[in-house]
Amino acid sequence: MPPVSLAVPAAGRIKKSNIFLPTCSSLCATLVLPSDRREANMELELDEELRRQFNNKHKVIAHFATVDAGNGYAPEIRPMTLLEDGWRFYIATSVSSRKAKEMVSHPKAAFLVYFHDGKNAGYLRVTGKLQTVTDAVTRDKIVKAAAYPLECRWKGGAADPNLYFTRIIPERAEYLRPGEDESKDISREFPR
Repeated sequence: MPPVSLAVPAAGRIKKSNIFLPTCSSLCATLVLPSDRREANMELELDEELRRQFNNKHKVIAHFATVDAGNGYAPEIRPMTLLEDGWRFYIATSVSSRKAKEMVSHPKAAFLVYFHDGKNAGYLRVTGKLQTVTDAVTRDKIVKAAAYPLECRWKGGAADPNLYFTRIIPERAEYLRPGEDESKDISREFPR
């Protein structure tokens, strides 16, 4: 995939950067990002900076991690689709999948979005608790806000009984700007 130009504020100035995203064949997830931040407490400047890091406000490649509680809490990383609405993060998968079983047995997860500007790398890393979302109306609202076509995998859409839908409630969030040496704790910026 070709690099995508973006602007990254650094120490009060704008710096041109590129973001390089792996293909979905790597262990990654799609993070869907509508631009509505009204329900989040995020400062406008940080909100705009993070949104600029993504090559498309609706999709970006991320890495998603769970643990297998039945296998000595072995870490697992895999492709999944993450949905975002007002900086609230959601995951959709099949009820019968191994990953859904892992999330039910150990309701914690993490994801990482990696940024690269040619010489420097940065990331957004979020870890948190998982909360199952069962209401079809709520699911449908989130999916529509994210422009994610659930029907391509679940014929019943948001109400499909084979759909496992959960929210990641951020407990810790770190942001490392490309070119900086230390990450910034932005945990308080996300809604609980």
